[in-house]
Amino acid sequence: MILQDSYSSNKGFIFNLQRLLAVKCLLIIFLIFIFRAIRADICSHNQIFGPLLPIEINETSSPESILVPKHFLNILLKECLSCYIFLVEIDEQKAYLVNFQKEPYDFNVIREFEISSGKQKGAKRSEWDLRTPKGFYEITEYRQGKNLHKKYGPGAYVLNYPNPMEKVEKRTGSGIWIHGTDRLDFIDYDSEGCIRLINEELLFLKTYLEPYQSPVIIVDKIEWVCISKLQKDKELFLRRFREWHKSWQEHRIDEYLSFYHPSFYAPNLNMDIIRWNQYKSDIFKDNRSLTVTFSNISYIFRNNRVLLQADQSYQSSNYSDAGIKTLFWELIDNKWYIILENWF
Repeated sequence: MILQDSYSSNKGFIFNLQRLLAVKCLLIIFLIFIFRAIRADICSHNQIFGPLLPIEINETSSPESILVPKHFLNILLKECLSCYIFLVEIDEQKAYLVNFQKEPYDFNVIREFEISSGKQKGAKRSEWDLRTPKGFYEITEYRQGKNLHKKYGPGAYVLNYPNPMEKVEKRTGSGIWIHGTDRLDFIDYDSEGCIRLINEELLFLKTYLEPYQSPVIIVDKIEWVCISKLQKDKELFLRRFREWHKSWQEHRIDEYLSFYHPSFYAPNLNMDIIRWNQYKSDIFKDNRSLTVTFSNISYIFRNNRVLLQADQSYQSSNYSDAGIKTLFWELIDNKWYIILENWF
């Protein structure tokens, strides 16, 4: 009798334990379902996850309330009204596919990616230093994996490193790509300088990224600023550029030379600021009639510097020429100055 009671008691205990475990499993499944539903709902309202700052943009959002990465100044300086951007944050080993629209402002993260960047940290300076460059880049082409070494996976986006600013800064190297992998493991800071993605995620990008249409921005850490500030920074720089241009055409020599910083250098003429001032003063004396026009202007912004390149047409009373003008501007004491000028 005692044995039977003990058996019945154990059987009841096991049954209750099974019911408890079943309830816990159902609760866990329910919580997972709720979490996914909440996440999906937030995603549908343009929320940004992970290390990105939570923001929501809607029809009533004003430029004062919209936060965007500081390097989006490059996008504001471009002519395009809407584009897909591949934004890489090295410190987090993350990347984001972003859709950015200027008018009206809209900032939408489509997907987050795990990445692996260069084995060595810090600024890229030279070939084979195993560092990933930071800056603003264009995709020049997409290469199919069948034409590449198997280590690149299904394909690769080729970046224009070194970009025009980095060429002026004498940075060397080449072959910086966004590519897949042939490895089963995925380790942080494990590439030779490229941005490595999981193969499925690289293939996902093919729907969105196009050569020369989809900028790539690589930074150590995303700095958030109000888009209204970027608008003001853009206008401040463009106003300064227009004033420089106008003073040149109108032969106001003192004002024109005031745009050049004491550290200025002209590589093609091998002139410092003293020789440059004398050289330009002599030219101004000889040319009273002058027309200078610019077209196909491009800008690259990084760390309070802007590299401006444009097709320049020069027409004076006794000389005419056409070529590519390069102006390297730096923000010094809240004022933009030219620190380097090249012409070819």
